[in-house]
Amino acid sequence: MTSLLVYKDKIKEFYGQNSIYIRPFTKFLLAFFSMMFLHMATGYMDLLGSPAIMLILALLCAFLPNNLMIVTLIIYIVAEMYGASMEAAIVLLVCLMIMYLLYYKFAPKDSLILILMPVFFVLKMPYLIPILVGLLLTPFSVVSVAFGTFLYYAINFISTSGAAFAKTGEDAVAGNLSQFIAGIIGNKMMYASIVVFALTIVVVYAVKRLSMDNASMYAIGAGCLVQMVGFVLVRMTVDETVAILVVILMTVVSGIIAALLDFLILPLDYSRTEVVQYEDDDYYYYVKAVPKYTVTKPEIRVKRINARKERTHRHPESDTKRRTR
Repeated sequence: MTSLLVYKDKIKEFYGQNSIYIRPFTKFLLAFFSMMFLHMATGYMDLLGSPAIMLILALLCAFLPNNLMIVTLIIYIVAEMYGASMEAAIVLLVCLMIMYLLYYKFAPKDSLILILMPVFFVLKMPYLIPILVGLLLTPFSVVSVAFGTFLYYAINFISTSGAAFAKTGEDAVAGNLSQFIAGIIGNKMMYASIVVFALTIVVVYAVKRLSMDNASMYAIGAGCLVQMVGFVLVRMTVDETVAILVVILMTVVSGIIAALLDFLILPLDYSRTEVVQYEDDDYYYYVKAVPKYTVTKPEIRVKRINARKERTHRHPESDTKRRTR
């Protein structure tokens, strides 16, 4: 535990000294791997899967504000979808721009969730995002998780039904539009996932705010339990193809990652908790103070052993002068 805190302080100090370089590099990595995983999930535009194109776009995203980076990634996703169906790409673009204008423009901190949800779905670990959102953000961020879940299922529907959108002609345009809209609106698994993730966020947020020791750990455990039970019920009622063992395993892994991140972000020492009570003319205050873990940097002392003694050499002329005196 102490070593983790020491490394955390070192990383924090290093980040403070080099944040001007670390932030663009982090955004570059986020954009590059997001495009890579999204292309793996679709793969309809070979040009966009080129490493050179992804590197250029990632470099561009590294120096853009977060909102413009999200817009760039949205355009990338829509371009990928265009390779499968022009109609579906247009509908998806309209939906995403409405989401952006109505919500993300006013909640820029939540904008990354829109891209991270599809990426973590591809990694089979979407269960981590709702837990972290409940720990670090507010229940209003349910909207971002819902939008991100919608984006994944829209991409997945186009990817799995790509051959059905290959028809051309005037009649095919209307058919492709209606097929895409019906496929998204009628996707019960998407609605079920949004409900489970929303319940997870609310439960984690509520438990974390309780005045008890290790509330964050209990919140993470409660969030994992909600998702396990929720997707078991989803398998029983909505979709029998849900792999329960995979859900349980990845939920446990997500809980462990969330617990580690929570400890690194806000390490609290509950053994030194203090309860303070005081009052003024209008209120009576009952405050619970929980100190953070603090560590001192290890001091490295170098002790010299058998150090060489400096020899003083006298000049012979000085000795003769002393004798004459």
